[in-house]
Amino acid sequence: MKYLKLLFLVSIIFYGCKSEAPTQIIDGNTTSPSDSLFIGGSFTIQGNQSINNIAVWNDGNWYALGTGISGHNVDVECMTFYNNELYVGGFIDSAGGVVAHGIAKWNGKNWSAVGNGINGRVTSLAVYKNDLYAAGWFSSAGGLHTDNIAKWDGSNWSSVGTGLSDEVYTLCIYNDELYAGGWFTINYSGNFNANKIAKWNGANWDTVGSGVNSGSYIKTLTVFNNELYATGYFSKCGNVTVTNIAKWNNSIWQSADSTALSNRIYVSAVYKNELHLAGQSNSSNDLPYYAVWNGADWNFSRFSFDNWPNSLYSSGDFLYVGGLFTSVNGKTVNGIFKWDGTSIQNFGSGVQGYVSSILLK
Repeated sequence: MKYLKLLFLVSIIFYGCKSEAPTQIIDGNTTSPSDSLFIGGSFTIQGNQSINNIAVWNDGNWYALGTGISGHNVDVECMTFYNNELYVGGFIDSAGGVVAHGIAKWNGKNWSAVGNGINGRVTSLAVYKNDLYAAGWFSSAGGLHTDNIAKWDGSNWSSVGTGLSDEVYTLCIYNDELYAGGWFTINYSGNFNANKIAKWNGANWDTVGSGVNSGSYIKTLTVFNNELYATGYFSKCGNVTVTNIAKWNNSIWQSADSTALSNRIYVSAVYKNELHLAGQSNSSNDLPYYAVWNGADWNFSRFSFDNWPNSLYSSGDFLYVGGLFTSVNGKTVNGIFKWDGTSIQNFGSGVQGYVSSILLK
């Protein structure tokens, strides 16, 4: 079952993360805040042979970060800043020519490994209580047994309780607790059922109500209107019948008027007091899907893509969108664009490939 699941998931590229940024970004050169947009995925950029699967947009141009990221089925799926360095996770074997399995870090001048790395795929990164948490599909970090989630204190890897029993897709901080969503059904020691979602308070795991129904998964967790929204592919959350989206108010699960949301959701972000969701339609031709929820009504006409959007990132007046697409609303953008609420703006000629993660400095 797990091998079939991997074949399915490799074809869908997922969501990235954000935090505070370092001072230095490109070859040690200092730039002012909000100047730099980092993107990761599986791509090159025409005319710049040194850009491999990660790049930064600054002053109207794309720049490489060293010689980039490489690996078998390489994909930079998530990024965040921790201790003034850029951390990236995904399908990674090396960074800047340095062996770095699953995760790597960039200090503004050079790439390096993160301890002895992670023996699998990292899908999500989050900074919680001064530690960096990495989650995904793996069994060890730094040589230690850590099932699908581990934490890094800047020097060493350690386990997160007894871990989680199957793949973790998303991490999100809500009410000072770290929530994990994915495919798992129990914590690894088997002493409680977690049903695709669990929360960690820094010392112990706990359930989130009764979670979601079997045979399903949670793909994203996003805080919107002071509630935690879970999206993915499921039909029941707690005792509530839903369709791929539900909300948690720290005590009970509730419907989010999901009758109109019959499609699978893979990425989400909050932009200008609206929850943006993207994924794949349930039609036979797997069309790209986009929806916007303002807390009361749905809007399904904001964007029209020629292929899947795989990453959403919101900052200030702009929404950044990345993915497999080459055009949106009839405009050629090649994998990456930003939206100011009115118009679509390009980043040069875009990328050759796809963008899986976005992070703004």
